[in-house]
Amino acid sequence: MELARQSVKKRLVISLICVALALLGTVGLALTALKSLFVIMGILIPVTAFGYYGMVFFFAAYGRARAIARCVAAVNAGMLTLDEISVSARLKTGIVYRYLAVAISRRYLTDVALDNDGIVHI
Repeated sequence: MELARQSVKKRLVISLICVALALLGTVGLALTALKSLFVIMGILIPVTAFGYYGMVFFFAAYGRARAIARCVAAVNAGMLTLDEISVSARLKTGIVYRYLAVAISRRYLTDVALDNDGIVHI
């Protein structure tokens, strides 16, 4: 569970950095355009673009990481069927199956394996 929480925190921090880059880049572009500082504008344009486009991708990754962490928490709470986990994590059963496969491959869940309709302890 701790690895899943760290993954969520890391993705949130990266997302917030992208937001800051987008905001500071936009303000910086406006200020450098007023003073005709074209060299600095050439640096700020890619920084701003990375901030705006990266923000979308990293917030999507943050949402996926939170959903995986909810699935891991449900399994750690003792829920073993996909239906129980999907109700607890507020996700569809097919998505829960995929997220549990990801959680097992990333070692968020150890000593368990996926069965057709749930989790089996090894």
